[in-house]
Amino acid sequence: METKYIEDLISVVESKSYNKAAMERNISTPGIKKRIMQIEQYFGYKIFDATPKGVSLTNEGIKLYEGLKSIKQQIDYLKKQDIEVLKVGIISNFPLDKLYEMNKQNKRIRLFPSNSTYELVNQLQKEKLDLVIGEQIELKEKIYYENWFEEPYEIVFSKDHSFNHKADININDIKQEHFYLLESPGDSFILCKR
Repeated sequence: METKYIEDLISVVESKSYNKAAMERNISTPGIKKRIMQIEQYFGYKIFDATPKGVSLTNEGIKLYEGLKSIKQQIDYLKKQDIEVLKVGIISNFPLDKLYEMNKQNKRIRLFPSNSTYELVNQLQKEKLDLVIGEQIELKEKIYYENWFEEPYEIVFSKDHSFNHKADININDIKQEHFYLLESPGDSFILCKR
């Protein structure tokens, strides 16, 4: 049996109409009915009953539909295996040539850089990305997340700085200072006043 016949049967079941299924499948109504008859002959029983509201599955048809739908899903899954690529959004400022080389090394993974975790999460919500690796943000609903690692902040100052003479440094002390914020992976500086 050809897979297009399975697709025809699924379309008739979901639309509850030969006419609608034929339009959806871009074939004639007699053509789709003929295919359904061939499926019935192949299995040896009637699949559909005609009703005033359209067509409905017989008891045997219900079992057949469930089995064929499962087979169709497996076929679709196997077809995708060769072309499926994991799209990973990353916070990065890689040079374009380096990113190109990384993408070329693995044909099953594509890296999409951004400077904004918010933008990457939006792309994830729109299903344009499969996975996002970035900074922790307030996440939207329906997104699974996992913390892989945390990096503590370190404050580095000269021996002559007033912090060098303090036993404890608290947040109020830091708020009075100018400092550089070094973001992961440690290749860019931002001057901050907190």
